[in-house]
Amino acid sequence: MNSLISLAQKLRDVFNRFADEQGKPSGFIKRSRKLTGSAFVKMLVFSWLNKSGATLENLASAGKKY
Repeated sequence: MNSLISLAQKLRDVFNRFADEQGKPSGFIKRSRKLTGSAFVKMLVFSWLNKSGATLENLASAGKKY
């Protein structure tokens, strides 16, 4: 059970803190906006998990959730 908790904490870090921290250094975020690094990562990962062939329209629609 500890490994599951550890995995959940690491995923939370990747999908939130790390993604937001890397938004600017990677060049993805050039100015303040509603779309954060973490929202972008969640949108891509969860959309592609749901539908591997997700279109740009599917991704944009999913982005509204995050």
